[in-house]
Amino acid sequence: MNWLAQLMVIGAGVCVAVALTGDPLVEASESTPVGWRRVQATRFALAAVSCLAGAVLMFAPLHVLGLWPQDTGWISLIAPTGAVLVVGAAGFAAAAWSASTRATVMAVVAVWMFLALLWDPYVLDPVAQRGIPLTVAVIAVGIAWHLLGDEERNVTLARRSI
Repeated sequence: MNWLAQLMVIGAGVCVAVALTGDPLVEASESTPVGWRRVQATRFALAAVSCLAGAVLMFAPLHVLGLWPQDTGWISLIAPTGAVLVVGAAGFAAAAWSASTRATVMAVVAVWMFLALLWDPYVLDPVAQRGIPLTVAVIAVGIAWHLLGDEERNVTLARRSI
């Protein structure tokens, strides 16, 4: 079941990356009262909520059947949902930083590999396992939010990526 959980996490990260980097119309969004920052935040929120719902739908039946790896009760739900949020936040930050689909997907894959290969096997407490990466993810989202507020930078990045 470990591989199933990991497929969900990487799939969620790639979905966020594609949702945030697939639109070349930055200039149109920046010329409206809404702005690019709000457009990107809305896309991230919609992708994150749908991926969180998918993580819950994946976890619940496996937990009820007793098939979830290292199951410690319903608190184990923090593992897939937290991983989806961490990888999604990495995608949001990378998309704000680079505005490149390739760079964003590579950042998502790097964070996913770190969680799957280096963090999760050695940090077994579910709260610490997701609490520390989520704290870092919140900081990354804050920096991304600040970067997306610079209209001139956003338009310049969009022109370079065309």
